[in-house]
Amino acid sequence: MEVLFNSKSYNLKFDHTTDLNSNRQYIASTNGDILSRLSLFKYDVGEPLPEGGRISHILSFDEMGQLVQVELDKLPKRRRKKKEDE
Repeated sequence: MEVLFNSKSYNLKFDHTTDLNSNRQYIASTNGDILSRLSLFKYDVGEPLPEGGRISHILSFDEMGQLVQVELDKLPKRRRKKKEDE
């Protein structure tokens, strides 16, 4: 999934259906990815990441939830087809 944050498009490098938890923080990197990390650890903006790039922003669970919700709202709604009575 791709989200828009601070007028820049980022790719989520985690499953938004299972890894969107309040005990995690979300790290936007300079290479255009958002990564999920446990909140037990402290990260600083500008710190290099093993996946490449550096940390450009640290997002909270609430901020990440809002970004994902905006993208989910853009998706077409799924509807069931009504069965015709024969």
